[in-house]
Amino acid sequence: MGAWRDYVTTAPDELSSILLLWSVPPEEPFPQEHHGKPVVVVAACYSGPIEDGEPVVQPLRELGEPLIDLSGPWPWLGLQSGFDVLFPKGGFYYWKSRAVSALTDEAIDLIADFGARRPSPLTDIVVWHQGGAMSRVGETETAYGGRDAGFLVTGEASWDDPALTDDAIGWGRAFWGAMESHSTGGLYLNFAGLGEEKEALVKAGYGANYERLAALKAKYDPTNLFRMNQNITPAG
Repeated sequence: MGAWRDYVTTAPDELSSILLLWSVPPEEPFPQEHHGKPVVVVAACYSGPIEDGEPVVQPLRELGEPLIDLSGPWPWLGLQSGFDVLFPKGGFYYWKSRAVSALTDEAIDLIADFGARRPSPLTDIVVWHQGGAMSRVGETETAYGGRDAGFLVTGEASWDDPALTDDAIGWGRAFWGAMESHSTGGLYLNFAGLGEEKEALVKAGYGANYERLAALKAKYDPTNLFRMNQNITPAG
């Protein structure tokens, strides 16, 4: 994970990459003999000509001895739908996130510790490298807050057995709490768990933009009609 961090922070904008602590899914195209094994997954996308992208992606293929290498050219639709089978409708999900300015060695140790005791094979931890174009937009130019965070870390508790519910949610909450000391205080609202923190969660997601958004909500939706979401309460 440290070598991945060092490379992606210097890579060109055309490369996006995430790193996952997971188990090999029992699905094609993963070889059957590896199904269920705990793994570190390095996923990346180079947006541009194949001949330009291959040398940029190559160092990611050499971070360690790969158990499986499925890299190669993909069509856009394939990239967008490639993980659909791994998150089936009807499953149980409790995902929460923390924005991290720098992926320190201490944060890596913490992530690895929780990754080693995931409550189910479906559960993963994902480290998302950010930066690039999104970080060059001013903090108050759009609604999205925390653009200066270099990474997003998500604890994605996923399970298919209702008996695992308490353990899975407990793991997710413990990981989210443990990552707080490494966080900027920001987060990504698509990974909200059960939204149990209510307004505090939403304020953390929008950061400095929250009060302005609350004023806009008061102007255009003063009765809070649109409220079945991570809700911004109308100002006043």
